Amino acid sequence: MAAFAAQSRLVYVALFYWLYPWGYVSNVILAPLFQLLTFSLVATYATGADSAQRYMVGMITWAIVWIVISGILQSFAYDRGFGTLSLLFATPVSRLGALTSRAALHVPNGVISALVTIALAAAFAGLDVSSLDWATAAAAVVMMSLGCATLGLVLGCWTALTQDWFVSNATSHALLITLTGVLVPTADLPPVAADVGVLLPLTHGVEALRQAFDGASIAEVSDSLVREGIVALAYGVVSYVAFLLLERHGRRTGALELTG
Repeated sequence: MAAFAAQSRLVYVALFYWLYPWGYVSNVILAPLFQLLTFSLVATYATGADSAQRYMVGMITWAIVWIVISGILQSFAYDRGFGTLSLLFATPVSRLGALTSRAALHVPNGVISALVTIALAAAFAGLDVSSLDWATAAAAVVMMSLGCATLGLVLGCWTALTQDWFVSNATSHALLITLTGVLVPTADLPPVAADVGVLLPLTHGVEALRQAFDGASIAEVSDSLVREGIVALAYGVVSYVAFLLLERHGRRTGALELTG
């Protein structure tokens, strides 16, 4: 456990390029808040003030996507770019530990970002938290952060091959915002899109979070939380297999030695 904690800290400090005061505050707190304000204003003037609450709750989840997936993809891209990923694969270290350490300290960022966004939106944007069950909201946020982290690990393996985390980042953001109920209710999506959304992180967590704002307890949203956890676990398994395949590819071709 001590070795895993040390590895998680080293990966986080060395490969997370927003880890300085202004970069951290702007990306963990300010960027999600400004996105929430933007979409709440658009909703207010486009469809009426009644829809602003729905959009604000949806954009709270975007805070998780932004900081968790972006942070993890950075770590893979820079690990490859600095030429250190191939050195990792030359060591006998646990591959599962090496993989999960890349997400370990990004998950708390997602939780912090979402909960702080809720508080700031309530203070400055008129988000109604009068019926909010904070325990349920926190549980939903944790599960969504885990789901985004495991998806980020899957995409990170691809990023290590391409050395371009921007494309994976933008694609994942687009899919998660449009197909999971963040902005558009899943019931209003085309059937195929809705079916894809069920397989993505956030879909079940967003549902639980919306119910939390209506006062639902953890027990009342337990089904949604369990489904979100199953999705997170599934992506975790896929990410481990992808990490092993990435190592095999690197050993066979020497591609991970090339940077540029």
